[in-house]
Amino acid sequence: MKRSRLFLIVLFVVLAAGFWYSFAPSHTPAPQPAITKLTQQNFGQFKSAFNHDPASVRLVLLLSPT
Repeated sequence: MKRSRLFLIVLFVVLAAGFWYSFAPSHTPAPQPAITKLTQQNFGQFKSAFNHDPASVRLVLLLSPT
């Protein structure tokens, strides 16, 4: 009885943490701009922001769900 109750408590905590992680609103740090989806309409804005400071190191990370 004691083991099953402990198992259920641990399971509930893990499921609650997973639910919170999945559905909690996320925020970016103060100096960083908000995360946006790259589209045809805002590509010019992305290009100008990317080329703003040519002396700094830049990185583009593309993630695919496949």
